[in-house]
Amino acid sequence: AVDGSVELLAIDVAIATNRPALALDALDALARTGQQDPYVHALRGSILRDLGRAEEARAACRGALEVDPRL
Repeated sequence: AVDGSVELLAIDVAIATNRPALALDALDALARTGQQDPYVHALRGSILRDLGRAEEARAACRGALEVDPRL
C-alpha cells in the first residue's frame, strides 16, 4: 500500500525551492494514493491562488470543506 510519504516530501521540497508546478504534480500524485486529507486540498488551493488561478483555488478549497466541513 502507498502511504503518500514520498509525495508529501516532494511537495515540501517543491514549495521550499519555489517550484509550484512541481508541487502541484506531487499533490496530484498524492491524490492518486487515495488520501483524503483536507490539508492537501487547502494546500493545493493556496498554491493555485499564488499562481493567480483563482477559480481552481476556490474549487480546491471547496474540496477541503467536502472532506472536513468544520474547516
